[in-house]
Amino acid sequence: MSIKSIKSVKSVLSVLVFSTIAFADYSENFDVAGNWSGNTSSYDDPAYYANNAARPVDDKFSSNFAERENTNYKSAPYAWRIATYDDSYFRYECQTTVSNFSFWLARESGFDTPDIKIRYSNNSGATWNNLYHGETFFNGVSDLTYTQYVSPCLDITPRPDQKIYIEVYKFSGARILVDDFSLNHKPVETNTVFLVYPAPAVTGIVAQIQEFYSDSYSNGIPQIGYGQSSNNVDWTWLSAGETNISGGYGATNSFWLMPGKWFYAARWIRDNGAITNYAWNDHGQTNAASLIAAQYFYFVTSSIHSVIWNFGYADDTSPTQGIGTLTFSPGVVSNIPGNGILSATNFPTSQSDKSKYLEFSASTFDKQGVGFYFSARRNENGPRYIDVQYSFDGNSWYDDFVTNYYLPEQDSWYMIGGSNTAFDLNNNISFRIIGYSATIENGKLEIDEAQIHAAVPEPFPFMIYYLSFTIYYLKLKNICP
Repeated sequence: MSIKSIKSVKSVLSVLVFSTIAFADYSENFDVAGNWSGNTSSYDDPAYYANNAARPVDDKFSSNFAERENTNYKSAPYAWRIATYDDSYFRYECQTTVSNFSFWLARESGFDTPDIKIRYSNNSGATWNNLYHGETFFNGVSDLTYTQYVSPCLDITPRPDQKIYIEVYKFSGARILVDDFSLNHKPVETNTVFLVYPAPAVTGIVAQIQEFYSDSYSNGIPQIGYGQSSNNVDWTWLSAGETNISGGYGATNSFWLMPGKWFYAARWIRDNGAITNYAWNDHGQTNAASLIAAQYFYFVTSSIHSVIWNFGYADDTSPTQGIGTLTFSPGVVSNIPGNGILSATNFPTSQSDKSKYLEFSASTFDKQGVGFYFSARRNENGPRYIDVQYSFDGNSWYDDFVTNYYLPEQDSWYMIGGSNTAFDLNNNISFRIIGYSATIENGKLEIDEAQIHAAVPEPFPFMIYYLSFTIYYLKLKNICP
């Protein structure tokens, strides 16, 4: 289809928007014929453009379905012309920190309005972040008239051994023209840290493991932290295993959380504690010596068959959900405050004395997927170690469930517990939280919530057996089930 020549018109709005990136430190107008390669006259193969100035590291322009436009442009004599094919794109890639960018777009006449997405990736296209998506970008603008898009301030850094991709992705519609690209960028800082996953505001369930991963350009001691405030107050920080990766370092850890809204972030401690760099998203935080915007997710109770204590009622030891009991060993003092936290004191200072405990019990008749989960913290004088024992009759106790669990930091919440197939298909079950090795006997141990968790009320194989037997019996009786 022929393209009519038309003089490019700048609207007042375009002029005003342009001023926001007028002092870009790198610009490309695609007007050097020798810099074009690949496909320059058809849409059969990718087209490329090599920039004249080699300032951004390892950069390149490309498109999967494009040709060199030499009639309608923002600056003479060339621009990009993207095909009418679905899923076609214009892309810029580099390996530097991008502050913001801009380019000029126009649409050809005919065909449907282009459905475009303006997006970026900091991991060579593995995942994307959308800046714009829709069909309204060209509203009120004449065909073949260029309008500038200016990105917000991004300050995104490519993950180690990855690239920044900036892309105009066209799902469908008329051809689009792209010209005059501008970029503000800076070198990658060696102490940039990323919180790669999980994504923010996800919802998990109690007893479900959540995996965390962070990247860093510099070596150090990696940690994953979580807490119930957004600003690292009374947070728990857990170590993460460090592994070398090409171009940087990566660390991962997995754990589960009790119900509620939990904030989380990553940090890397460098130079024997002299520098701590925080990360709260996948953009890459540079020289972040403090946590300013932690992400969060929700954990919820996963089954109505669980027995739950959240200590929401004053002077009441009964569970909030289900039927169960909470008792204390002789000597343990509790406030039962009814404000969401159970506080207990008078645990022994000796590491060998394990006589003081809190005991939770419930019926688990015909239930499977049984486990015991709770969150605990201590004050500066509280018990530093916890054991968890279990019993099916309240007399014989097994001590191989949780042993010598260390609470290293005061005022930090630790998620303790788990499941065991030995807990399934028992009439009753009891768990004892045993505290010991306190600094002084009136040191405090707090429990935020406790659950005797059961995923399902009856085991699946038993239901199959029961159903099969019922059908067999009905056939003997000549009765249609």
